[in-house]
Amino acid sequence: MGHPFSCDTSVVLGSVTADGSTIFAKNSDRAVNEAQPLIHLPRKSHPAGMTVRCQYIEIPQVAQTWEVIGSRPCWLWGFEIGINEWGVTIGNEAVMTREPFEVKALIGMDIIRLALERSTTAEEATTVITELIDRYGQGGSCEEFANRTYHNSFIVADPTAAVIVETAGHRWVTKRVIDRAAIGNLLTIDSPDTSSAGLIDNARSNGWASEPFSFSGAYIDPEFDLAPRTCRLDRARQILKGQASPVRVTDMIALLSDHGDRDLPVQPEPLPTLCMHANPMYPGETAAAMVAHLRPDRPRELTATVWTAFGSPCLSIFRPVYPFGVGLPVELDLGTSTYTVQSPWWAFERLQRMVAASPAIATSVRSELSELQIAFFIEAEEVESQASQLIERGQNADARALLRAIVNDTTERSLALITDLTTRYANDAGANENPIMGQFWREVNEKAGVISPGFAIR
Repeated sequence: MGHPFSCDTSVVLGSVTADGSTIFAKNSDRAVNEAQPLIHLPRKSHPAGMTVRCQYIEIPQVAQTWEVIGSRPCWLWGFEIGINEWGVTIGNEAVMTREPFEVKALIGMDIIRLALERSTTAEEATTVITELIDRYGQGGSCEEFANRTYHNSFIVADPTAAVIVETAGHRWVTKRVIDRAAIGNLLTIDSPDTSSAGLIDNARSNGWASEPFSFSGAYIDPEFDLAPRTCRLDRARQILKGQASPVRVTDMIALLSDHGDRDLPVQPEPLPTLCMHANPMYPGETAAAMVAHLRPDRPRELTATVWTAFGSPCLSIFRPVYPFGVGLPVELDLGTSTYTVQSPWWAFERLQRMVAASPAIATSVRSELSELQIAFFIEAEEVESQASQLIERGQNADARALLRAIVNDTTERSLALITDLTTRYANDAGANENPIMGQFWREVNEKAGVISPGFAIR
């Protein structure tokens, strides 16, 4: 099996969207059995001299950390994807470079959480990221059950702008996004807008640089297989380029759900799709997804509608959450790498594994998921209109209560449907088992203790 290479991130800006908004989208791809819950952290003040313990190191804390919602691999302190109360949104990608790793330093997920807690704009977040990398570097395992580390690239977005940050050890470059952009698991910036000190001299002294200088060409590790990385990035760019303006949230969800000219695996497949599904040759899968609709000139409560999904988007439901003053049901943060019936992440994952072992039932299951998804889009728009009217009358607390009600309601209804589908389609799954995929998922499920009425999950 190859490494479960991680993630795809895209963004479109107001110049190409329907309402002048920024729309950010990311799939977080992780190793199978690694739950990725959703957590809410309130705004908090900190006494002078405090420190904060990240995954592997402790660093000085700031006086004020902002309210944050983050998609968190269950064993990590930091986030794969997140948004703060100001609408700053960040996702990272694993990249392999020629620069060395620190034994224990910051990892990409630490950096996302720290930047979200400490910034009010994409520009501020970019500065936080680059200063952290300058000072602490990157290193430490990023997998729960294996010793694997990597450097990182990021898309940093807010309601009016987006920046790509790419790194190699303590070194970094930035590039401002124009209209739209995608990043994947390889360096992409040739001519940066800004860069860390000594970047070009370091590349030249090591014999990595060509003329004209290219950051990606100089610092990318030539020993790593780029095929699994390039295929997804090329596909994301193709989709973004082909999207007719105006681009909408549904377009970005479709991007995250894309399989190219394929669908669910029915045999070992060496190259992954944007919506990633594990198979006997490739142990990574999409663990969570987020599409953030970031609107300028809206009240703080309505600056961001964040559509969040557990698992692979094509077999999930995106639910709305709001990062300012609304909060989340605490059960959304439940889940470890061992199956528990209380975890919403595992509820979605259990259904997806049943379908993945019997791809013939995918169309029927998706049809029922789609009906509820459409209802959520309609209901969120209606509730946000009502909340806007309340805010105009100065009833902000009532507006927040209304938004929290739809967060709770869509959480409950999506979980109810997922549980119902898992039960109703169990017999069809058993009758349509793909022998290769059924055996694969039985072995994976045994390690996590997954149970289900489904034939392949027992």
